[in-house]
Amino acid sequence: MAIKFLQIFSLLQALFPAVLPAILGLWISPQALAQQERPKPATTDEMTTYITMAAINMCTQAELKSPYKAAIDSNVIMIESVVSQKHGGKIVGAPANLTREQIANTAGLQTLLRVDSVCGDKIPSAWKKDYDSILKRIKDQINNNQN
Repeated sequence: MAIKFLQIFSLLQALFPAVLPAILGLWISPQALAQQERPKPATTDEMTTYITMAAINMCTQAELKSPYKAAIDSNVIMIESVVSQKHGGKIVGAPANLTREQIANTAGLQTLLRVDSVCGDKIPSAWKKDYDSILKRIKDQINNNQN
């Protein structure tokens, strides 16, 4: 089998030297090509974009009266997946690759802070207990770290 492939490859290379790279590009999936590149850390702008997207989605889910846990979980998973898969768990400024759990925890905190600034006044009453409690702990922690 390998011999036949090499024979076909050599024949194609001899007959179509200018076209062969284009043909090979069609045979190699975009996912395979993407996997060959080293992942670049997520920049501050990229993380801001991901967090903002999650916050807007949370606000939409709040308006639709989706359950709080489902809303936050789905958005945290989205950010965690993008940072893990696209950026290899790397974020600019982090001393090392982050674990999925570290990404998820950071994404959850940042998303809730952004939700508070985007649509915090429109949080449904069904979310209030969990949302307000977690947001208060986040803000208290930020204040304690600043002192």
